[in-house]
Amino acid sequence: DALIDYQDAIELREQFEQDKGVFQVGEDEANVISGATLQLVKLLTKQKRTREAIGAAEDFLRTIPGAVSASAGLKVLEAKAEAEIAAGDIAGASATGQSLVDLDPDGVPGRMGRAILARLPVDNLAPDKILGIAETSAQRGEFVRALDLCRRARETAKGARDEQEIGA
Repeated sequence: DALIDYQDAIELREQFEQDKGVFQVGEDEANVISGATLQLVKLLTKQKRTREAIGAAEDFLRTIPGAVSASAGLKVLEAKAEAEIAAGDIAGASATGQSLVDLDPDGVPGRMGRAILARLPVDNLAPDKILGIAETSAQRGEFVRALDLCRRARETAKGARDEQEIGA
C-alpha cells in the first residue's frame, strides 16, 4: 500500500534526535522525507482526505529543519495549498500561496504562489489581495480577468476608510 510506504519513509526522521520539536535530520534525509511527504499529501488529497493531507504537510514543515529548502519542500507547500482548495479552505490556501510568494517574490516560489492565488475565488478577500491576483493575471496575459479583478477590488474598497490608498 502506497500510503504505508510514504509513512514509513517519513518515519525515517524518528531515528534522529529532536530539538524543540524539530528532528535533527541531514540534507539527504530531509530530501527523502520531503519526497515522501509530497506523495502522501497528493495521495490523501486525491482520496478526498484533505484534512489529513494538510496535517501531513504542516507536520513536515514544522518538524524538518529547512523544510522548504528540501528537494520537494516547495512542492509540499504547493500541494498543501491544493489540499486547502479541495477542502474549501480558501483563506488557508491564500495564506499558503502568499507564503510561497514571500519566500522569493521574483523566483520560482513567487511564481508558484501567484499561480495559486490567481486561481482562488476572490469573494471575501481584501482589496489589496484582489489587486495582487489582478497583477498576477496581467503578468500571465489574462488582461480581461485582470481588469475584472481591478473593478472588484475598487468595488470592495468603496466606502472603506482607506479607500483612496487601495492600489496606490
